[in-house]
Parts: sequence; structure tokens; C-alpha cells
Amino acid sequence: YGISIATTTRSLQYVYSGTSGIPNLPEFMTVGLVDGEPFTYYDSKIRKEVPRQDWVTKAVEQGVTQDGAPTHHRAGSNPGRGTNPTQSRE
Repeated sequence: YGISIATTTRSLQYVYSGTSGIPNLPEFMTVGLVDGEPFTYYDSKIRKEVPRQDWVTKAVEQGVTQDGAPTHHRAGSNPGRGTNPTQSRE
């Protein structure tokens, strides 16, 4: 009897971009990438996080992460996002 264990290495990256004074272009954008493929997108014009893969949409709808822990937000209601970091809070 033997035990066989397979491992997979994945990469996770977030790309952040900021602009100023360019018409029709959001001032702030992020793209989440797994193995170089986009899985989530956010920008300061739409002001919500948008899943870019079916598996992300399903995970958010189910409200759980891969390890079974509950998610803390739904797509489009990410705490800490949706505010302009250049504006002062009053």
C-alpha cells in the first residue's frame, strides 16, 4: 500500500493601476490573476468588484471559500473599496 500525494503550484497576483486626468478612464483599477488569468476586476467608475471566472461567481454565491470558511462579503460590496483614497473622510 502506498500513498500518492500530488501538489500543484499556483501563482496569485494583483495588479493595481492609478491614473489622473485621462477622460473616460477610471482613476483606480485592480485585476486579480491566478496563473496569469484574470479572476476579478475592480475600478473606481463601476465601484464594485466583478468576478471574471465562473468559479469565482459560484464561490461568492455559495458564500464559502475553498476551506469552507464563510466569505465576508459578496461581489460588489467589498468593504474598504468604493471610496476614493484621495478624498478626506469627514
